[in-house]
Amino acid sequence: MKIMRMKHFQKLESTNLTAKEMIKNEEAKHGDVIVASMQTGGRGTNGRSFFSPKGGLYMSIVLDNKRENSSGLMALAAISVCKGIEKFTNKKPMIKWVNDILIRCADIAPINVVNMDRHLSPSFKKAGGILVEMAGDKFIVGIGINFFEGEYGSELKDIACGIGQQVDKDEFLKCIASSIINNSLGDKEIFCDYKNRLLGIGQEVYVDGVKGFMQGINDEGALLLNVGDEVKTIYAGTLRVCT
Repeated sequence: MKIMRMKHFQKLESTNLTAKEMIKNEEAKHGDVIVASMQTGGRGTNGRSFFSPKGGLYMSIVLDNKRENSSGLMALAAISVCKGIEKFTNKKPMIKWVNDILIRCADIAPINVVNMDRHLSPSFKKAGGILVEMAGDKFIVGIGINFFEGEYGSELKDIACGIGQQVDKDEFLKCIASSIINNSLGDKEIFCDYKNRLLGIGQEVYVDGVKGFMQGINDEGALLLNVGDEVKTIYAGTLRVCT
């Protein structure tokens, strides 16, 4: 097992930004984990802001670049977070393509849906997210997890939830970081597990203006979307359910 070096901060603009600066200044190496109690400028996919108040867990893991692309690493991080949540809570986290960790926080059953467990619906809320970036010859895996289970502000109350404030953050952090740093699974196994946790298969969705029925993912983690008589392969984008 590789040794992790933890670097803790009370507050950062972004753990990923700090990791980039440390890599640039040759102050970070494979296995380093930058952790903050809160972020003032947390970011998600496509530069969107990521709400990062005090009480959550925000970390960035520095890894040597040994992959052709980041998709396998993104999937690995997602399933590592899901398994960590399952280990420390009684919740069953699922994944919204491409990098959102969702938990069912309400029993809102969609009409005429047989398999509600895999249906992307308002009963699921976001408990965390992942952002993988490149910096020099390194990958940075940024992970943000909400712990607070109470009411969020008006802008987030319908979409955000937490995994529980009783969870030991230090042990949870070590569990996830170790799973990612010491991973021995191949991409085929990673994407198989990822697909088994993926919400929305069979539903009609939009991905950046493209409308179709979600078929699943391919061996590279790209979304497969049935559009008319063809299957489109989409490598990045924002997914939302058609209403």
